[in-house]
Amino acid sequence: MLTSVTELGRTIHDFAGIVRRAVRGRKADFTAVIGFGVLGAAAQIGAIAALLGFLRLMNRAETDGPVMWHGVEFSSGLGALMLASGVLAIMLIVAAVANYLAIRRARAIGRGCAESTTLHLFDLVDRAESMPEGMSSKELQAMGVRGSRLSGISVENTIRLIHPVIQIVALLGALFYLDWLATALFVPAMLVPIPVLWKYNRRVRESAREFYDSAAKGFGRAVGTTVEALQHAKGRSGVFKDAAIDRYRSTPEVSSFFHHYDDMQLTSSRAVLITSLFRPLIMVYVLLVLGLRVGEGGMTWPDAMGFLLVLIQVTMRLEGAVAQVSVLSRLHTQIEPLLAFESHVAAGEAAYAGRWQREPIVLHWNAIRVIGQPGSPVQFFTGRSTLRLELPGLIEDLSTHLTSGLDALRSAAFVSRRFCPNGVNGAALLTGQRNPGDDELKLVMRIAESLEVAAEVRIYAAETVTLERWGSMSPACRIVFQLGAVICDEERPVMLDIGLLTQLDRSQAETLLAEFADRIVVLLAQNYGSNCVYATDVVALVDRDIVWAGPSAAWATSDIRSSLANDTPSASAEEVDATLEDELV
Repeated sequence: MLTSVTELGRTIHDFAGIVRRAVRGRKADFTAVIGFGVLGAAAQIGAIAALLGFLRLMNRAETDGPVMWHGVEFSSGLGALMLASGVLAIMLIVAAVANYLAIRRARAIGRGCAESTTLHLFDLVDRAESMPEGMSSKELQAMGVRGSRLSGISVENTIRLIHPVIQIVALLGALFYLDWLATALFVPAMLVPIPVLWKYNRRVRESAREFYDSAAKGFGRAVGTTVEALQHAKGRSGVFKDAAIDRYRSTPEVSSFFHHYDDMQLTSSRAVLITSLFRPLIMVYVLLVLGLRVGEGGMTWPDAMGFLLVLIQVTMRLEGAVAQVSVLSRLHTQIEPLLAFESHVAAGEAAYAGRWQREPIVLHWNAIRVIGQPGSPVQFFTGRSTLRLELPGLIEDLSTHLTSGLDALRSAAFVSRRFCPNGVNGAALLTGQRNPGDDELKLVMRIAESLEVAAEVRIYAAETVTLERWGSMSPACRIVFQLGAVICDEERPVMLDIGLLTQLDRSQAETLLAEFADRIVVLLAQNYGSNCVYATDVVALVDRDIVWAGPSAAWATSDIRSSLANDTPSASAEEVDATLEDELV
């Protein structure tokens, strides 16, 4: 029980954080949802008043004298009844319109959350000192797509709960107004099914996890295997096709998928079923109590009928809220990975802050020691183009060989050639600051002058950098814009894609590297055949395992280098264009 309470508290906390972030930029929409909820509740109260008036008028229809309805005198008969029923209809229409408008505003907030969640993920990736163990770039992409969509749906459903909750509170107030004693007897009875609903709510979460984390993945593997078999059997007799499909149908993962799918869908419905089955018992209890209250003279039959109808409205809205809570419980299991990644990033920022400034990289492999320190760049040959999301896994694999420098690698500023800004202020891009000062601009311009592109950099720094302008820059100018922010941040170690340097002539590349002489520099290269002329030491990896380490001069004549270069498949024209990596000579 304690575990369930803790889990519920964590779920509420998670949803509160998501809703708070979603509402931050949609305060007007959120205010509108609350306003429409209050308006809908007021309309419901007005409808109840009109309903009671209608019932009381019907009760007095046999009298010939005038009747009073909310302080207004009417002649008994059809006219008064039509007026009361007309007011009732208008109030119900207002309540329905208010509910629709609240749903529209909730949808706008949900959509805004879906859009902002993706941007939030981008921010998390940028801030992450390391990636969770085992997380690949594809998993992160899937988490981004699923997390943004389901966060939006979760927020929308959470916001949509506001309207019925306000109405439930208003309707309960109306019940207390009609007869406080009967209401006091009913409210505890309505709480009886809560333990059962609690149990099913837990089962909703468990079944969702079983479906998405296990059954769905197994089903995907079964489908993939069958598709692959059909591709290999293409052009053969239909027997092969039938055999592949029969194997698919008999696969345990397939039956497990549909079993868990039914269980997940029906578990949510069972929670609503509990409240629906409980309703007849409540109604019997209600009728008995109301009958006793009327018999005692505590209320009239019109009031009892009105009380009963209001109670039905409360019950219907409670059932709707239970159904939405079940949906939210299921959705929470799917946004947990995104929330866990957010916690991972926050923990990493706290753990690695300030631990990397001057820590040298010392790597041991087969009695060979490689040292990376200011003024002595180390080059890692990876055999493939390295993305930032792949770096944390690579670094963790290297950590078993490191006696120093793990935090330096984790916190290094990585600059890739795959960088195409669009719609960014040139001076801000150049320095990495939204409002750059003169000192930062002078520092970067000094680098531009040493590369003989100061005039070109000055032109683009005064403009908004678009994709078209980025493509029109000279390679040296682009590199200044790519490295300017890193140069201005004078503390962090640096990881450079070697493709940046290969776009410059050797003197320009050496001039650029001289700017990082007092900082740890790691160069990342894809092509094993390239001759490293800038690094003092080399580490060669195949599938993130070290296969060679030592001085760069020894690497230049190494048989392993030649073997790896020959064994590496040649890149297609598109890949060559994407990597922009030339051979260093």
